Amino acid sequence: MTVEEIVQLRRNLQMTQRELAEQLGMNIRSWQEVEAGKTKIKEIHELALERVALRRAAETDNPSFMPAGLKADALKAVAPILENVNDTLSVVKQVIARREE
Repeated sequence: MTVEEIVQLRRNLQMTQRELAEQLGMNIRSWQEVEAGKTKIKEIHELALERVALRRAAETDNPSFMPAGLKADALKAVAPILENVNDTLSVVKQVIARREE
């Protein structure tokens, strides 16, 4: 993630620097340095940031809180589940149709 993407994501999450730093297990000064571009965000903190966004999206039923890359990964993960649901619905519809004959 670029510095701009990180700052924009925090703003989209409607969190202060302090709130997000606490969620990520970072001190406020370290987070401010990340947002200022003085320090590169560690991969573990970037993953934690995505997790915070995912949790916020789930809590609010608002997928717009998720970064695009995370949204794409989530859709890939859910696709097989949705296929199974669609297959099950097709079978149920067939059973109902037979009973109505």
